[in-house]
Amino acid sequence: MNITQDEFDFITVMDASCPDKRILQNFHDFLAIDPVDRPQLAQDKIDVLPRSGYVACGVPREEAETVGQHVRDMKRVAREIKEYAFFYDLDMIIDTHDMPEAIVGDFMPSDGITAAEKQRLEEIAINVIFQAFPDRIDAWHQFETGSTVNGRIAKDIDRLQMLDQARKYQARYPELNLSDIIKTVTSRKPESFASDQVMALFRKRMAAPVL
Repeated sequence: MNITQDEFDFITVMDASCPDKRILQNFHDFLAIDPVDRPQLAQDKIDVLPRSGYVACGVPREEAETVGQHVRDMKRVAREIKEYAFFYDLDMIIDTHDMPEAIVGDFMPSDGITAAEKQRLEEIAINVIFQAFPDRIDAWHQFETGSTVNGRIAKDIDRLQMLDQARKYQARYPELNLSDIIKTVTSRKPESFASDQVMALFRKRMAAPVL
């Protein structure tokens, strides 16, 4: 896959805006290897990439959940859904949904880029990472757009896992303020969830004590 000149110019501007993320260098690193090997490189990178929201809240960097841990824990949550066996491509959607962060990093609102810029960067990144696996690019789009039931369920699981993790950190570090992260889930109306089973998990989480 060749990045267009327009995409390269855009990446260069974003790299200058967020130099700590090494966006341009990361694109070069991925484009330099065989497309078949890129997913494994991406997995290796997200396995050591801390979730920036927790670090920003004061969770010690060495104890902050990584993006890879987040993905694996989402799959654990998914298996709590009774209809899970029927969602045959849900794992693929979960596996791919944060893969662009291997190249562009885990953005925060304080990074100063717009949602449209983030979306464009991630779309270029997912096309590079999964150049040899178009079905995984499609899985990522299902998550981003919520265009399928499985894509919407994966989004709900993403939020539920975030609620689980944030509550654990809040209990472990009571001096920290993770209320903004927790509110992104708890402020939702239960009927807005994509599946009755996911809605039931949400209610179970809200009723359970934090361990």
